[in-house]
Amino acid sequence: MLRFVFFLMCLLQLRHTMLGVMGAVTPKPIIINGTYINPELGKYHARLRTIARSCLYIKEKHGASQDGMYILTTESGTYYQTFCDMTTAGGGWTLVASVHENNINGKCSLGDRWSSQQGNDQNLPEGDGTWANTVTFGTAEASTSDDYKNPGYYDISAQDVSVWHIPNNEQLKSWTSSAILRYHTESQFLTEHGGNLYHLFKVKHTILAYVYRFLVQILSPLFHQNLTDGND
Repeated sequence: MLRFVFFLMCLLQLRHTMLGVMGAVTPKPIIINGTYINPELGKYHARLRTIARSCLYIKEKHGASQDGMYILTTESGTYYQTFCDMTTAGGGWTLVASVHENNINGKCSLGDRWSSQQGNDQNLPEGDGTWANTVTFGTAEASTSDDYKNPGYYDISAQDVSVWHIPNNEQLKSWTSSAILRYHTESQFLTEHGGNLYHLFKVKHTILAYVYRFLVQILSPLFHQNLTDGND
């Protein structure tokens, strides 16, 4: 996330006239006749122009169809980077969390952010409370190598959940092909449980036991809030 936010800041700087010792310098255009001069730069620039609250909004509003990393924002204006599945069951699925097990023999030990890093304490059955709080950690690209949780976990209003089982340490480009299992709901059950996993586990189903390794993704409703305040 930080790398992409930094890139955004640099890009915004380059789009303005820069003043230096040599005087004003006007940057060269990156698009000529509707075509990006540098295709690689164009790929990232296009994604920066589609920042939204969810992957589904990006797909529905901007026609994005490629799986990969995108930048999203919360209602309060926090930016973060995550993976968007733009192809499964119509696309628009947002990666909000991954549960990673690096030591199957280590229960409630260091690194077990989704259960407890404080040991198996019967006086603290809720562990670290990660399923029902707004603490975030990890990065999307490394989510098969470590636990991951982004603001979308509690910020996005959703209907369904998609779960992927992926072996440890798989690189992003291999997620789809290496997945052992991939499945999703279509019952829109989250609408009756607060609209996301945060509310589901905070109010309806408190997590007090061992959790399994998987990637959790949620699909935002088609009636997603217009992030341009209804102006277009």
